[in-house]
Amino acid sequence: MRTALASLLVGAVVFGVVAVGVTALLSEIIWPSAVLGVPAGVLAGALAAVGTALALEDR
Repeated sequence: MRTALASLLVGAVVFGVVAVGVTALLSEIIWPSAVLGVPAGVLAGALAAVGTALALEDR
């Protein structure tokens, strides 16, 4: 249970940081920057959640 909650928390934080960061960086270059920022955040968040789960499972 603890591993699942930690993985979800890490995934959500990484999603938020990456989505906002990519959207902010691209907002000056392209108009629909959220179209690229949100999928990048989803991918990064999913990878971070899985990586966290695997790392905590090995402990």
